[in-house]
Amino acid sequence: MIEEIWILMTHLFGLKQSRVACISLVLTLLAMVCPCSFAEDCNRNGVEDEQDIAAETSADCDRDGVPDECQLFPVDFSSRELGVTVSRYPRAVTCVDVDSDGILDIVTANKDGDTRSMVTVLKNDGSGIFERADFEDAVRASDLDAADFDGDGANDLLTANYYTLELLWNDGTGSFEERESIAVERGTRYAAAGDFNGDGLADIVSTNDRSNRAWVYINAGERSFSEPVAYGVGSVPSVVRVVDIEGDGDLDICTVNVGSGTITILQNDGDGGFGSSRTVVTGL
Repeated sequence: MIEEIWILMTHLFGLKQSRVACISLVLTLLAMVCPCSFAEDCNRNGVEDEQDIAAETSADCDRDGVPDECQLFPVDFSSRELGVTVSRYPRAVTCVDVDSDGILDIVTANKDGDTRSMVTVLKNDGSGIFERADFEDAVRASDLDAADFDGDGANDLLTANYYTLELLWNDGTGSFEERESIAVERGTRYAAAGDFNGDGLADIVSTNDRSNRAWVYINAGERSFSEPVAYGVGSVPSVVRVVDIEGDGDLDICTVNVGSGTITILQNDGDGGFGSSRTVVTGL
């Protein structure tokens, strides 16, 4: 049975309550350790906000010209709603321009069933009309991110699927028929993308809630990745996000650890290594 998600026209799209709570927790604590004001470079990544948003290195889901990571609540919930359908059991959502028309589209990762998952792409024509297309994914999809992993100028998709990471390659038109798997430890539920070593290619970090580690995969080019490097984090890591905590221009890694009630900040050494870390106790 197809489930329906309700999409706020300001682009916050029907996340589960537990997921919203985790993301809100991350943002709240990041605001504490890295307070940002709404200046021209509010997230202090060395790039002016306007350029940052135009390059899609920071999201601006409410289109107010301020990167979303600078705002705890960037969405006006009084906005009009529009109902659209996706495949069954949606687990994660992101907004990204998949067809390079300058308009944000919607992508959801959906568990769908016991033998497969589906990725639903909703192409936005700019008037509130979305064209739906579904693409097959591996089983048990639980998280989703988007980045240009092969350097062709088109945003590809990354999903975490418990047993694998899946890369869905964009053919340039927003179609994702070609897919590649990366074998991971059982229990990999969350993943995120970012350029950790500054070579212009998106790298990958994933978390495993059975081993209490974050795994970093450096992009080697030509659709290949180096052997992963594991970094210890708190107990039962769940949400993982990539952000420049220190304002030094290098992307750091943050994990929410629900078992220990902490946030782990893995600090980037500038070359894509994360030997130093900090722990923030949430008290939750």
